[in-house]
Amino acid sequence: MILKLRQPAVAGQFYPADARELQEMLSNFLGQAQQARKDYFPRVIIVPHAGYIFSGQVAAYAYQVVKQADFKRVIILGVSHYYPFNGIALSGCQLWETPLGTAKVDQQTNQSFLNISSEAFINDDIHRPEHSLEVQLPFLQYCLSDFAIVPLLLGGEDKTTLDFLSGKLSDLLASREVLLVVSSDLSHYPDYNTAVEADKRLLGAIVKGGYNGFISVYQRLEKEFPYIDTFACGRAAILTALQIAEIMKLKSELLHYANSGDSPWGDKERVVGYGAVVFY
Repeated sequence: MILKLRQPAVAGQFYPADARELQEMLSNFLGQAQQARKDYFPRVIIVPHAGYIFSGQVAAYAYQVVKQADFKRVIILGVSHYYPFNGIALSGCQLWETPLGTAKVDQQTNQSFLNISSEAFINDDIHRPEHSLEVQLPFLQYCLSDFAIVPLLLGGEDKTTLDFLSGKLSDLLASREVLLVVSSDLSHYPDYNTAVEADKRLLGAIVKGGYNGFISVYQRLEKEFPYIDTFACGRAAILTALQIAEIMKLKSELLHYANSGDSPWGDKERVVGYGAVVFY
């Protein structure tokens, strides 16, 4: 049987297409993100998804924590940048490819979504151009040895969909072999200092405010900074993570923050914010 393969959409753009160059970049990121071994077990991480030269170092702080565990199944959750839709888009491919090789898609988990809810459906056209899930895969391939993935995309913030997804993922995360990766950047295109202020407030709400606190802070930011495109492009995915944290009574910690203006290639007049958060 020929397996259906999702080929990388942004290799050579968001991250190196050459395997050796990619491995060296990941090694450098993780090496610079060295931190004291934590006494907690990560269940959910929030990580950015921009080009690695801008956000890869921030993401590495979360993946350095993940590297300490031995996950067998990784659910990667993001919000579609290209298609508005209702429900949860699954991938129909058996394998996802990056320059570091292929990762298996967990067909059993996919089927479990399809069996219990009309919210979930398979659509590879939605997944094909999307970068927010793909850029997480090389980090996972570098940090974990034997795992399958469950790529999930949201197209909106329908409360019924988020409630279903939060409950379903909480059930899956009852197994310590399962990790949830939530993919989201923060503020889009303010100047450097405004981004730092807005992002720190939103990250504070994620870590300390919970679901309702996050919504409240987000709404205040929208009023204060109406010219900012978005304060979290993966907002629906973050809201899902916050609901899961309440269901599972998880604690959280901000591991690192930076924005594109901190990169040598960034423009401080127009930046995108990035945060790495772990729930445990």
